[in-house]
Amino acid sequence: MRKRNAPPRYPNKYLVVGFVVFITGVVLLLWNLGYLPGMGRLWPLAPLLLGMFVLYRVYLLGLREAYILPGMFLTLCGLQFLLLNTFFQAQSLARVWPSFMLVAGVSFIPFAMKRKGNARVALMVPAVFISLLGILFFPFSLGRMRISLTEFVGRWWPTILILTGLFLMTVFFLKKRTSKTK
Repeated sequence: MRKRNAPPRYPNKYLVVGFVVFITGVVLLLWNLGYLPGMGRLWPLAPLLLGMFVLYRVYLLGLREAYILPGMFLTLCGLQFLLLNTFFQAQSLARVWPSFMLVAGVSFIPFAMKRKGNARVALMVPAVFISLLGILFFPFSLGRMRISLTEFVGRWWPTILILTGLFLMTVFFLKKRTSKTK
């Protein structure tokens, strides 16, 4: 028997059940429309759902924040392989390899956001950098650009200096503003 003022045992049950029903409906609709002809291609749903369960436990039930990174990684890898098995079957892994960089970078962002101070910056900078590199490499690996990656980098590399300078000036002004308020 539950104590009178005790919190409910499963406070987010409607969220969890609603999400499971939603995902089931999406999968069945895609199967009915012919996008999922072989149900064996749905094996990535296992890591996807496991990762989402871990994230649910971290963010809503207070599981240790150390589980954010594995939860995000399982979720994003499951989603990526689900897409490769269903919608992007014609693309070889050699053409979509930047998506792995994107998954790794994006996985670190929520983990970094839970940190404070220098630890947040130390994790956020590489996470954003890896994510941006994944986005940059995608059009070249898919053959969507008219020039090669080498030509592109040779022409546009000074933008790295411009962005770095803007970042450093922003940090300077932010630090100056916070030191005046103290």
